[in-house]
Amino acid sequence: MEAGNRFAGSLPGRFVRTMSITIGGVPKAELYEMAKTARMVSPYAKRIMKHEQFTTLPEPETVLLIALTPEDLGFTERPTIAEVLNNERLAKWSDVKFPGWQVTLNPAEVGPHLAIQYTGQMEGEFLWVGMERIPGSGGRPYIFYLERNDEGGRSLDAHWTYPYALWRLDYLVALRLRKKV
Repeated sequence: MEAGNRFAGSLPGRFVRTMSITIGGVPKAELYEMAKTARMVSPYAKRIMKHEQFTTLPEPETVLLIALTPEDLGFTERPTIAEVLNNERLAKWSDVKFPGWQVTLNPAEVGPHLAIQYTGQMEGEFLWVGMERIPGSGGRPYIFYLERNDEGGRSLDAHWTYPYALWRLDYLVALRLRKKV
């Protein structure tokens, strides 16, 4: 599936939204410049991209993303961010819901690459990037999100994600989906 298209697709048992993108092969500074030409990049997103914990792969690689909500992930009450962004829990959930597949957190570089390649983002859509948090302003943990507002403006931003803050059940999160080998 081309990255410019909206998330679409299916896996056994139900409809889910998936999308392939290419990551890697672009140095940090160049990736930032590319993201700026595709979307408005907030000062918070810029700060994360300049942080030493933000890295890029030396070679290009195609990754499959899946858009899920905390409710999709089995939560019935508002979970904490730490609960949603927990690779162990995601692995257990994957074993039950998607045998043969594993849902994991993304490398942080998925945020800016997705900002560049996701040209078909729906108006009004707010998409979190499920990733390991990176220190931002004041050393607080941040993750990326992509937004297309009601006026059609597109941005790559980052938000402080205090581990025990509660997330809404309908928040849309882009996670990585891998076929188990």
